[in-house]
Amino acid sequence: SSASESGRDLRVTKAPLAFSSHTLPSVCEMSERRVDPDDGVAYTYDELAAYYKGKYKKKEIAAYWETCKPAKGKKSKGKEAAEPKAKAKAKAKGKAKAEPKAKAKAEPKAKAKAKAKATKETKPAGNFKVCVCGGAGGIGQPLSLLMGMDPNVGELCIFDLNVAMVPPAGVAADLGHLERKNAVKGYVMEVGKNPIDYLEECLTGCHLVLVPAGVPRKPGMTRDDLFKTNAGIAKGIVEACAKFCPEAVLGMIVNPVNSVVPAMCELYKKAGL
Repeated sequence: SSASESGRDLRVTKAPLAFSSHTLPSVCEMSERRVDPDDGVAYTYDELAAYYKGKYKKKEIAAYWETCKPAKGKKSKGKEAAEPKAKAKAKAKGKAKAEPKAKAKAEPKAKAKAKAKATKETKPAGNFKVCVCGGAGGIGQPLSLLMGMDPNVGELCIFDLNVAMVPPAGVAADLGHLERKNAVKGYVMEVGKNPIDYLEECLTGCHLVLVPAGVPRKPGMTRDDLFKTNAGIAKGIVEACAKFCPEAVLGMIVNPVNSVVPAMCELYKKAGL
C-alpha cells in the first residue's frame, strides 16, 4: 500500500514508509509547519519525528513529511531556503524562546495526536458466529471456553453427539454464565444420524467452524482403522458445512490430521468450493 494510506497505521508490521531514496529535510523545511492529511492539523518536522521515533527510520519519516502539504499563511519554501542554514537555525531557537506559549500549544497537539493513535489501534469487537463440532469432548470444552471468552464472537454454537461425556446443552449453559455479550446454544444429534439433516440452524451464517471430533486411537488399532472411523465422522460435518456455511473457515482437529484434512479438501473441491 502507499505511504499516504498505511504510513500512519501503527498496526502494520512492515515499514510502510519505505522511500529510502528520500533525504532528511533541511533545517528550513523542519521549521515550517505542514498539514498532516490524517487529522488536518499542522505540525513541524520535529513534532512528527518525535512521535515516530523508535517506530520508523528517519528516511521513512522524511518520506512521509514530503507528502504533507505546507500550512497556509506560512512563508514560502523558496524564501526560507534563501536564508542561510545557520541563521535559520538561530532564528528557530530564538523563536522557541520568545514564544513559550506556541511551544506549550504544540505539546498538547502532540499528546492529542498520540491519544488519537491509541484510540485507532483498538478495534471494535466483532460479531462473528462460531460453531464447535465436538464441543462437549475433552478438547471441545476448553476450545469452546476460549471462543466464549473472545470479544469478537457474537454467537457460539456447541454441537456434539448424544453419547458425549457432557450434553452440549450443559456446556452451553455453563458458558452462558461468562460475562460476555455472545449468545451460546447447544445442539445434539443421535449416533448414526447424518449431520446434514440436523445442522442447518447450527451452521447457517457461521464464520468459523472448529471440528475437534473423532475417537482416540485405541490399543491394537492401526492408523488405517483410525482413518476409516474418523474420516467418516469428519465427512458428515464437512458436507454439512459445504451446504450451510460454504464461506466459513474450517478448522479440523481430527486424527490422523495429515490424512483427514487432504481428504476433506477433496470433498470441498467436489462441491465447487
